[in-house]
Amino acid sequence: MTNFRNKLNNKGSMSILYVILILTAAIMILGFMSIAMKSITMNEIQGILDTSGVAALRYGVDDVAWRAEELIVDKSMAKSKFIELVNRNITPGKLIKDFKLKEVNIYSSEEVPRSLGISGGSRDQYFLEAIAIATYKSEPMVDAATFNGIRFFDFLRTNKKEGVSVSGKAGDGNVEVIIRSVSRLVMR
Repeated sequence: MTNFRNKLNNKGSMSILYVILILTAAIMILGFMSIAMKSITMNEIQGILDTSGVAALRYGVDDVAWRAEELIVDKSMAKSKFIELVNRNITPGKLIKDFKLKEVNIYSSEEVPRSLGISGGSRDQYFLEAIAIATYKSEPMVDAATFNGIRFFDFLRTNKKEGVSVSGKAGDGNVEVIIRSVSRLVMR
């Protein structure tokens, strides 16, 4: 009986250390899973926005003008096709809790600032810019960093810095990701 009590007393002090290590490892694993989920979410949505943008621009091309080697895109038709394609391909489910298109803009090469060296060229081209916000679930203890806004250099419109804001809260278990996509269709 004495040997049994000595073994319990000697090993009992180590069990608290093991519990702390296991909890620390669990929190780190949850953090890595959250980072991986954010990366997967951003890459998948970015890819869908890019391919939908090119498909929508191609859908809006005037075929009669195209045969005459002139690129004319019906902007409203391309914009509605883009929204349709994105809503069909991105549906909230297991990975994405919510998805919203914040802005969709289409520009011709004449509307882009000359400082880019795009305007006045021999090739006609159109740009489709989309800004979206995706929300995915995360563990509340990992959801510590929030971004209320991101400023980016918007060379397509104003040649100045623009901002996009979100209404994320720290610790609520929902992470909001801002995704920006620019697709281009060029007449060759």
